[in-house]
Parts: sequence; structure tokens; C-alpha cells
Amino acid sequence: PRSGRPSTSVNEQTIDAVRKIIEDDPHSTYQQIENILGISSTAINSIIHDYLNLRKMFEERQSRCVFDIITGDESWFYHYDSKLKEQSKVWLSTTDPSPTKIHRTKSAGKRMVAIFFMKSDLTKSVPLEIGATVNASWYVNTCLPQVFKAVSERRETRGLRGLIFHDDNARPQR
Repeated sequence: PRSGRPSTSVNEQTIDAVRKIIEDDPHSTYQQIENILGISSTAINSIIHDYLNLRKMFEERQSRCVFDIITGDESWFYHYDSKLKEQSKVWLSTTDPSPTKIHRTKSAGKRMVAIFFMKSDLTKSVPLEIGATVNASWYVNTCLPQVFKAVSERRETRGLRGLIFHDDNARPQR
């Protein structure tokens, strides 16, 4: 508090009254306390912060809902026999224009991979066997058991309880 005339509303009686109001209703506002006790908001501020050492905070309810969602999708991953940077260098004179690589090399192959993740990070990636296709049987018998096992290992105490599984609901790629 600043120096000058001492406040007459800040005394043991009003400090106890403010403490009681806040204990009864932790959501009390300055306006409500002002209306109940008939003292200024400056006096209330002084009591709350200087005498009771309180501060108003938001209630933190940690929602775990986002942590309990797992989602995934399938995608093709292409792999290339890429040249080393050194292999693509060419000799040029100082007057020659810089070469431009104008064609993209054909991929050496591709692989279908189902990737599943939760809020925190990647949970499991399940590659499809070469030559196989994504179908309900592969998804249910091969893919999902691996995903659920990985999730169960990460959530030791809860396992799969409370887990929300989000599927893209698309037909398997042909």
C-alpha cells in the first residue's frame, strides 16, 4: 500500500469477512465482495493480495480426451535409387549455363504403409507385404492387432480402455 492516510476499511474484521466470502465461494468477484461488505475495490484488492496472499487462477481441468484418440491412414511410400550428389555434378566452363535436372527418375518401387498416431506421436506403422493388397482381412487380422498391442504397451495401466479409434472409413485402395 502507498503512504498517506491509512485505510479504515482494512482491519481484522474485514480481512476475516473477505476470507470467509472467498472460502464459501472461491469464484467470488470484486463486485460481489464490494456489494456484501460495502468497502472499496482498492481495500478488497489490498486485503486479498497483501494480507491473504491470494491470487485468482483459472481452474485447470486437464482433458485427457485428446490423448485417448488414435487415428491412422494408409499411404504409398515411393523409394528411389537416387544418385549421390557427387554423381550428378558436371564439368562446366565459366561461360556455360548451369545444368538443370529436368526429369524425375522413375521410382525403384513403392510400399503401402498404414500409419497410426495419437496426439503425442507416432504409435505404429504397419507395412503391407509386397504384392499384397489392403483388404478387410489384412486390416483386421494383421494391422489392427499390431496397433492395439503397441497402444497397450504404451498405456500400461489402462490398456485399450477408453480409447477412441478413428478410422477414415474409406474403401481399401485397389
